[in-house]
Amino acid sequence: MRSTLTLLIVQLLLVSNVRAATVKLIVTVPDSTPTDASIYLAGSLPSVGEWKVDGVKLDREGDRFVSTIQLEGDQTLEFKITRGSWETVEKNRDGSERANRLLDAKHAEVSVTVEAWSTGIEKPAPSVVGTLEIFTIDSKSLNQQRTIRVWLPPGYADASDRKFPVLYMHDGQNCFDRATSAFGVEWQIDETLTKDSPLLTRSAAMKLTTLARQRIRPI
Repeated sequence: MRSTLTLLIVQLLLVSNVRAATVKLIVTVPDSTPTDASIYLAGSLPSVGEWKVDGVKLDREGDRFVSTIQLEGDQTLEFKITRGSWETVEKNRDGSERANRLLDAKHAEVSVTVEAWSTGIEKPAPSVVGTLEIFTIDSKSLNQQRTIRVWLPPGYADASDRKFPVLYMHDGQNCFDRATSAFGVEWQIDETLTKDSPLLTRSAAMKLTTLARQRIRPI
C-alpha cells in the first residue's frame, strides 16, 4: 500500500513539474519605435489569447520589454510581437512577413529582436474589382473581434427582393485585395468571379455573394 502511494505521489510531482514551466521572454525593439509605445505578444495558446493581437502586454525594463510565459507540458507557443494591432505587427528588416516565432520550455530565458514594424512600410495599391464591403463584429463566444469581407455581385443593390447564394471563405484578407494580403499577392476571387473560367461561367458567378472571414492567426 505504501509503495503504491509513494508511486502516486512521485507521478503527481512529475506532472506538476511538467506543468510549471515558466519562460522569461526579453524583447528588443527597433530605435524607430515610438517612446510611448506599448509592446504585446500575440500567440497561439489559450493562455495568451489565441492570437489576440494584444494578448500579453510586456513590461518595460530600460530599453527592453519583458514578460514571463507559462507553458504546460511539452507545449510550443507560436507568437509574434505587436504594438497592439496587426497594422503594427513586427516584420523582417526588408518589410516582408516574418514567420511565427516559436517558444518552448527548453530554455528558461529567451531573447528576441524585432527588426521592423509594419508601419512606415509601403503597401501595394488596392486591387479590389467590384464592390467589397468590410464589417467588424464582436464575438461574444470568442471574446474577440472578427473582420468580415463581403464581395457583392453586380446588380446586387438593385435586387432587394432577390435571394443570392453565398460562397463562404476563410482568410478574408487574402481573397480580394493585394493591399491586405499576407504577402502582397491576393487570391483574385473577385477577378475570377467577373470573368469566364473553366471552373465557373461568368453568368453563374454573377449570382454569388462571397463572404470571407478574416484570419486571426497570422502566417
